[in-house]
Amino acid sequence: MLLNVTTTVIFLLSSLFVILLVFLLIKNIIFYRSVKKLSIAEKILKLTETAIGADLPVRVRAWDGSETGPKSAPLLHLKSKSIVRWIIWSPRFPSLGFIRALVDGNDLDIDFKVDDFFQNFQLPLPDLILVECSFPKYIKVVLTSFKMALTVLSIFGWSLLCLPPPIPPEEFKQKSTFKKHTSDADKETASFAYNMNYRLFELMLGQTMVYSCAYYETPDMSLEEAQLAKFDIACRKLGLKEGMTVLDIGCGWGSFLIHAAQKYGVRGKGVTVSSEQCKYAQEKVKRLGLEKMVDVQLMDFRDLNEIGHYDTIASFEMMEHIGIKNHRCFLQIVEKLLKPGGRFVLQTISRGYKYAKYDKSYTTSYHDHPVFSQYFFPSSEIEYGHAHNKSLDEVGLEVRTVENLREHYVTTCKHWAKNLEENEKEILNSGISPGFFKCFKLGVAGCGLEWRNGLVTSIQYLCVKEN
Repeated sequence: MLLNVTTTVIFLLSSLFVILLVFLLIKNIIFYRSVKKLSIAEKILKLTETAIGADLPVRVRAWDGSETGPKSAPLLHLKSKSIVRWIIWSPRFPSLGFIRALVDGNDLDIDFKVDDFFQNFQLPLPDLILVECSFPKYIKVVLTSFKMALTVLSIFGWSLLCLPPPIPPEEFKQKSTFKKHTSDADKETASFAYNMNYRLFELMLGQTMVYSCAYYETPDMSLEEAQLAKFDIACRKLGLKEGMTVLDIGCGWGSFLIHAAQKYGVRGKGVTVSSEQCKYAQEKVKRLGLEKMVDVQLMDFRDLNEIGHYDTIASFEMMEHIGIKNHRCFLQIVEKLLKPGGRFVLQTISRGYKYAKYDKSYTTSYHDHPVFSQYFFPSSEIEYGHAHNKSLDEVGLEVRTVENLREHYVTTCKHWAKNLEENEKEILNSGISPGFFKCFKLGVAGCGLEWRNGLVTSIQYLCVKEN
């Protein structure tokens, strides 16, 4: 009796499996016939759009010379069938394979004008990456792609049988054995993010050399004017007056301290864990004759121990680099360094209002995605604004004002991307590879879409230590 039941169950399951295979085969054949007469470029675009379930505002040029898509859209030039090897060998995060192929430059190229990108690219680029951050959504895409196997086979043929491509040398590789977000590990990631050819930063950031959100009081302000406006707003919030002391934690290339010293007559100290930033800032301070007013040191914030020494403290978009687990420690140190009644301006990148909409389905933190962690900001982590408010209050830093700079960041990123576009030749002559340059330009422009679509924001807090 038991044998008969088992046999029946096996027969039913086998029948269901066969029916499912036939169903998938029929669907695959129907899809294959619908794209059979299309060009290679049209097949690839349709294949990708079907897999992700959305129209892509891009223009595709395939290796056979065929093209499809809006003329003003970013152009993806697939140089050979070998492009598929980058995707096959990055199965969990196909966009990482795409970026690797772009940096390598042999199988993929991209060309776009910044103005057209911001005007016409309505589909949020980050939302494509969000699909990979949510494992259930990712599996759905994989199954959809499986149903289109015949089309994939007809396009790429024997290229599907390939060895793994080489990882570009520009990719971040953790060399140390340090735990994530320790002092030594943060120095290593900062070196990757900020110690590259500084000429790239000079030409992208402009005269102010500020790598954080600017403040556009009027739409026609230049990048330099908007960065100085941001500094002046922070200085007014801090109440800076001649002779006061200010500490800048994560001071970058020293721009805020130099501005505060020159315009407000304060004495400032800045710390950074990037050796190149520190060297640049020290040389600029010396060149301007501000050695008695500004001191920049290569130091981790955890090593600061001047308790109750500073009238004011500022930190611009540094906290996202130290890890969420260290936020409270960082704020406790700020509170100890401030004099009673001292003021603190904190500007930090935070999760935007649309982040919460997707957050429950994430299996990979958005900024732990390898595209970000291996090519732009290794180990960066961002938190919700309400969590920052809570932490600030708990350590004794009363939040007085909160200002959301999300829309200002869209314009900031656009200006950075335009600077990259206008200075491409000089940047390439400085030693940056063409593939990495295009990756960097795409990343900066793509970040502008993050802020435009509300996935990420930047918040500036004014806090006061209990007196």
